[in-house]
Amino acid sequence: MNVEKAFFDMFLPERGYQPYKTLFALFMFYPAVILAGIIIPGIARASNYFNEMNREKRLITAIIQTVIPVVFLLFTLKFSYNNYDKAFVEFHYFAEQEDWESVLEKGEMLPHEDRLVLFQLNRALYHSGRLTDDLFVYRQIWGQDGLILTRYYNSRILMPISDYYFDLGYIKESLHWAYEALTKYELEPVVLKRIALSNLILGQYKIAEKFLTILSKSVIHKKWANKYLKYLNNENLIESDLFIREKRDLMPKHDYYAHNDEPGIDLYNLLEVNENNKMAFEYFIANSLLRHNIGIVIKSLHYLSELNYSKIPRHIEEAILIYILVQKGENVQLKPYNISRLTAENFNRYNYILYNKHKNNLKSAQHDLAKYFSNTFWYYLHYVSPITTKKEIKERSIE
Repeated sequence: MNVEKAFFDMFLPERGYQPYKTLFALFMFYPAVILAGIIIPGIARASNYFNEMNREKRLITAIIQTVIPVVFLLFTLKFSYNNYDKAFVEFHYFAEQEDWESVLEKGEMLPHEDRLVLFQLNRALYHSGRLTDDLFVYRQIWGQDGLILTRYYNSRILMPISDYYFDLGYIKESLHWAYEALTKYELEPVVLKRIALSNLILGQYKIAEKFLTILSKSVIHKKWANKYLKYLNNENLIESDLFIREKRDLMPKHDYYAHNDEPGIDLYNLLEVNENNKMAFEYFIANSLLRHNIGIVIKSLHYLSELNYSKIPRHIEEAILIYILVQKGENVQLKPYNISRLTAENFNRYNYILYNKHKNNLKSAQHDLAKYFSNTFWYYLHYVSPITTKKEIKERSIE
């Protein structure tokens, strides 16, 4: 790694941070003083003058030389510190460390208009067991493109896409995106770790060894790399690792093309080959809700019992009630579950405000509905969904 990368490639681009270059001027202060002493004419006379100074004057000179960089440092920090930048860096660091509660807490400080922020918040909701209950707590203004990033991607979100597939157990597709990231960020430790661990899970030990060896030369990542170097060609040790075993259990048993433009197809395929893949189920449901595909949600209700849900998640309840209303009371098989009393009451109240109080005038009803129901699937359908608002993503798909 060269000096430029050491200073300015501190974080992957999704962290959104570049240190102010003025900070690095501080490192040049004392070399500049020495250089000035060499090139300024009359250095000998100045040196003699310094030697002839009394102790008090020498002390004053030393203090001045110390104070100047300190004052410059404080001045620079005052004007370079940005609380938003710090929150953004911490937000993505917490996601990398899988500290999901901190992700949700820090995410409150960041703009949810940023698709990457919304993506990480949704990811944190799933890992906190809240995705199908609290998805619409956040304004899902990008619909499915704030849940899954593959339809519009650029270098900034290559590793987050890899993270998404890795969480799902779709290891080969996660590895594909990690290799894409490697072409942009050579020798980036986060990328190298993903490639090494993914190949280890896949049993590609020679490739895993190559990247683990690179990481073993890093002071920071040496311990991590040496741990997994012991796993090479040692299936007994690998099988004793619960994390790796879990990923192998989730992996598809056969290969198929990934559908970047239709991520719901991948989720369906993952669910078909492993009905115990809870993340695939919840993301499939969330993706269907975000696309207004209520019929698909109804057809997927049988997974609730197969995945041992104790109750119907709130947003699924909200979709069921809309389906029953639109289909004019068509029976939906819910056994052994029931719609909660609170959700049913809220649905009746929502409809009363919209249809009775405001005579089905969506614009007129928005203020009243937002006060009580802004975190519901119903409100999303009427006011937030990009399908409803015609909001379009204006960004390059690749760079």
